[in-house]
Amino acid sequence: MDVVLKVDARLGQRFYIRGAGLEARLAGGVAVTGRPTQLQAVGTVRIVDGVYNGYGQRLQIQRAW
Repeated sequence: MDVVLKVDARLGQRFYIRGAGLEARLAGGVAVTGRPTQLQAVGTVRIVDGVYNGYGQRLQIQRAW
C-alpha cells in the first residue's frame, strides 16, 4: 500500500509557545506533504508578540521594519 500524506495546519489566534526563555504568540501556517519516510514542510510561522528572557534580561519582541 502506498501512503501519501497531506496536512495543512493554520495557527489560530491563540497559539502560544513557551520554552527556553521564550514566551510568544505565533501566527501563520505549515503544509506537510509526502510519504511517511520523506515528509516535506512548507510554510511561514512568525512571532506576533512575546518576550525573551535571556542573558539576565527580559526582552520585549516587537516588529522592526
